[in-house]
Amino acid sequence: MNKLRQDYKNTPIPDKLDKVVQDSLHKTRHKKFFSVKRSVLTTAMIGIAIFIITIATNTAVANAMLQVPIVKNIVQVFVGKEYEEKTAKTELKLKIPQINGLKQEKLQRLINKSYIATGGQLLEEYKASVKNGDEHVQISSDFEEIVNTDDILTIRLTTEKTRASSYTENHYLTLDKENQKILKLHDLFKDDHYLKLIQDNIVSQMNTQMKADPNKIYWDINELEPSFTAKNLDDHFYINKQNKLVISFNEYEVAPGYMGVSEFEIPTDVIQNSLKNNHFIE
Repeated sequence: MNKLRQDYKNTPIPDKLDKVVQDSLHKTRHKKFFSVKRSVLTTAMIGIAIFIITIATNTAVANAMLQVPIVKNIVQVFVGKEYEEKTAKTELKLKIPQINGLKQEKLQRLINKSYIATGGQLLEEYKASVKNGDEHVQISSDFEEIVNTDDILTIRLTTEKTRASSYTENHYLTLDKENQKILKLHDLFKDDHYLKLIQDNIVSQMNTQMKADPNKIYWDINELEPSFTAKNLDDHFYINKQNKLVISFNEYEVAPGYMGVSEFEIPTDVIQNSLKNNHFIE
């Protein structure tokens, strides 16, 4: 178990997706997306659903249709780049997201550049492993659009690497679409008091889970401290479809590898008094 944890900590991972973006954006435009309200028959809605699926999974079509005003509020994320290779002992399968339709073109360009750089790093890591003759190497990545409303867009990029052992990492990008900026966890709160509230609640959830199920194990409080820093929590949060705050830890960060990715939904009443408002979290 200790060796697996050490392997995880010593393995290079792609740069944080929003590092270059945050450094380059100090001024944002406060513009609201236009929301289109319409009423249609059930059969028409089915046709629209098929239409959305088509343009969201086809890069060329999506780029063309983004010029149509009504579609700008629908299409946001699709596959930008793909890399795939398979041999008898190695496999590479990468799907890299691309964002389109944001009014803040600089923000959009920098985000897409960051995603492309991440894909490039994974590709080079795979090539180096093959060149070194490493056996049974598998590297894959895929993404999910968790939330896409008029106010917020959240994307999860999942990377899985398999060598002697395997582990999975999730990286989150959350966009405040109204203000055209990357949303960080601390942006949601009045002050730093939120940090202890979240930490204490996660520890409480961990203890409750371990009491209910002896197969569940989490590290002790001293080992959890590096994962509970403000910076680390900034990199591990997202807001789900129910407008709840979720903290997600990668494998080995807070528990043994067999526990996989560990997620904790934070009850809103626990953090309510520290929130700036309930615009994103309810």
